[in-house]
Amino acid sequence: MYKVNLSLIVFYFLISSCQVSENTSKPSSLIIDLSLEKKGLKLSDLVSSEIEVIPLPNQEESGEVFYINSIDKLAFTDNYIFVLDYIFAGKLFQFTRDGEYVGSIGSRGEAPGQYLQIMDFEIKNDTITVLDFRKLLSYNISGEYIGTSRLEDLAPSGFSSFEKGFALLGSEFGVDHLNLASKDLNVKKTFFPYGTRVMNPLIINPLFKNRSGDLIFRRHLNDTLFEIKGIEKPEPYLIIDYGGLKLDPKIILENENSERYYTEVRTNYAITHYYYESDNYQYLAFFYDNEKWIYIYSNLTGKSILFKNSELLNDITQDPNSYLVGVYENRFVFGAKPDRVLASLKSQEDLINNDAYLTSLQQIVEPLDKEGNPILFSVEFEF
Repeated sequence: MYKVNLSLIVFYFLISSCQVSENTSKPSSLIIDLSLEKKGLKLSDLVSSEIEVIPLPNQEESGEVFYINSIDKLAFTDNYIFVLDYIFAGKLFQFTRDGEYVGSIGSRGEAPGQYLQIMDFEIKNDTITVLDFRKLLSYNISGEYIGTSRLEDLAPSGFSSFEKGFALLGSEFGVDHLNLASKDLNVKKTFFPYGTRVMNPLIINPLFKNRSGDLIFRRHLNDTLFEIKGIEKPEPYLIIDYGGLKLDPKIILENENSERYYTEVRTNYAITHYYYESDNYQYLAFFYDNEKWIYIYSNLTGKSILFKNSELLNDITQDPNSYLVGVYENRFVFGAKPDRVLASLKSQEDLINNDAYLTSLQQIVEPLDKEGNPILFSVEFEF
């Protein structure tokens, strides 16, 4: 891991351009007003000067090369970083906090301790739990297999534990999307009927725990996030208010050809892409009119900022296609591709020698495999 300090960052522009609210605590709703769009922003305008750059190697000690195509889930512990790529690599990778490769957790196969298709994972009290087809496998923090718990009632696509049991995400016709099970994995209550495949795709960060340890659930096209406190009905946690740009799920469910209808009209509405939060900031990405938009709210100052991702000058990751992959403590982590970072740096060769951050970043990235694994950029928002 490399810690890089940016040069002095002036926040006068940001202070004058952000929407200000009197409420400096966490809001119960995020009000999205596209007329408040800001342009000409740089990512360095929004974050503190301490940037952590963590390249993820793609070579084992034996010399064997491995690749992470996408970061589908990211988790930090005191000593390790865990990266799940379930679609392409089909593995859960383990790195040190400095980015050194440790190994993968479990392996594909049908023997005890192996999985057919890893879908999700959770780390709790130094135990790693991996979701496979109709079972949960447990490992210790060193990757040693502990045991398996079977799921008889359904084959979930995602899961998370809470004090009284488990939340399991159903993905089959006839199975409600949110299934709440007891600690012995028997489903007790279900919510949010399947209805149509449009409502139940694999989405980013559908179940997460906030800094208080509360379990939060988000469903595609439902603009209310829910808190799971027990086996009973989840309670509203946060409303994402898109106003007239909201696509009402009832219209889709009542349509005879819901999938075709959704494809035809979705660009006319704001569709949540992903949502992350820390104690201090809430980060929302959504699509509207074929554009990716970002909305960030500060619980500290009550200020918010809204912009098109294409309008942001990403002078931190140097990758215009980098995206948020996770949160730990109060830091937000972005993933970037080495080839894009290198291409951006090459286009700024005349500036690098006069910019301490670009110089440091070039020294970090140049030795990397251009086609290698993502680089993590950890930042803390400050506005």
